[in-house]
Amino acid sequence: MLLETAMKKAGLEGGRFLIDGFPRNVENLSKWEQIMNDKTNVPFILHLECSQEVMTNRLLERGKTSGRSDDNIESIKKRFVTYENETKEIIKYYSELEKNYNVHAEVEPEKVFEEIKKIFQKHGLA
Repeated sequence: MLLETAMKKAGLEGGRFLIDGFPRNVENLSKWEQIMNDKTNVPFILHLECSQEVMTNRLLERGKTSGRSDDNIESIKKRFVTYENETKEIIKYYSELEKNYNVHAEVEPEKVFEEIKKIFQKHGLA
């Protein structure tokens, strides 16, 4: 698994990692659990909640300077479809395990950071 390889390469075995945007679907989750459940502990996930309109505007703005080819309206629409059809299942799964934190992300970045910081502190990770 690519993530396991990257974690080992970082030389931080037994350390803490923040993984962004994974797992995206049930297949990713299944493979992660199959390979990594006995090697890792996932204390929680963060679900940053934001409307499609706000997210679209943010991504298009980022695209002006990011150099990312996927910061365009067509790719953004595909991401929303993937989120609705696949990623929501992951959020539901971790919610049922009481390991999901929904964070309202349409406010200023500083407020989002403070909310996330509280979650990390609650778990003794900050």
